Amino acid sequence: KLERSAQVDAYIQAVRSTLSKGTPSVEDLGMLSALQQLYTISENEHKTLAKQVKRELGLPDETAIILAIDDDPPVLEFLVHILKQTYLNVQTADNAQAAVPLLEQLPPNLIICDVALPGIGGFTFYENIQKGEYGDSLKSVPFVFASVLGDQYLINAAKQLGAKAYLVKPFTRDTLENTIKHALM
Repeated sequence: KLERSAQVDAYIQAVRSTLSKGTPSVEDLGMLSALQQLYTISENEHKTLAKQVKRELGLPDETAIILAIDDDPPVLEFLVHILKQTYLNVQTADNAQAAVPLLEQLPPNLIICDVALPGIGGFTFYENIQKGEYGDSLKSVPFVFASVLGDQYLINAAKQLGAKAYLVKPFTRDTLENTIKHALM
């Protein structure tokens, strides 16, 4: 057990060192792959350890599944454009009803949702998630509201309900990226 613990610790240190330098080079990836084989680190174990190290370093987890819900096509395009630069799986819906099958097929790690949607509004959708209407596992998924409605009452209500953040449109790329990074931690 002690030897295995030392191997895993050494592997974590190598991952930390590699990721702290920025984008890994081909040589860095080759070195990690060799260590992974040497220490018999499974692919699932590697993914878990890499996510842990990324969280520690404040780096985004590119494997996170992001669901963006907005009825304004240009806003949805902006979200997808920014998110796809970091995250491999970005799903979209133009209303809450269209998002429900996506929640069931591939549960997201984060939901960004407009407040004023046709049909079920963003607040009602969030409350439905919290009540477990779409499955209990979704209750813990971080939720970020986005809206042109920047009224302090709405912002406070969102936070009181348990939302991770409330983005007032228009927001910048940096604001979006920082909000998502903090919501996923």
